[in-house]
Amino acid sequence: MESPQPDIRLILEVFGTELALPQAPSPSLSVSRLLAKLAQCGGGALTGAMVADHLGAAVAQAGSERLYFTDISLLFEPSLALDPLALLQRLSEHRRLVVYWPGTWDGHTLTYAVPEHSHFRTWHEPRARIVQLGDKP
Repeated sequence: MESPQPDIRLILEVFGTELALPQAPSPSLSVSRLLAKLAQCGGGALTGAMVADHLGAAVAQAGSERLYFTDISLLFEPSLALDPLALLQRLSEHRRLVVYWPGTWDGHTLTYAVPEHSHFRTWHEPRARIVQLGDKP
């Protein structure tokens, strides 16, 4: 007997940098804007724990079953020492998340940025539903 597929609550909509991102449906959260406001209010220095706490609170306060995350680039800031995918997976345990992910997906490996960039990251076989937006190069 086959075991049932787990309920994957994290959906990554992957788009390349050349693709214009469509307007996110409501409710949506610009992660970079939220973190910029947090940095201004908190004196500037953000920690990974602060980011996780504030995003967790934002997810908890969302009034719908699904929440869209946009502008996630600050999650990849090396000084935060975060694993952005793991953080998003934890957050999706409480609410279905649709994340606009700027990067690539080849069917097995999810990437963020290009290898020469300090924010470059890869994940092999991530536990998420991945939708490729636009045409693959």
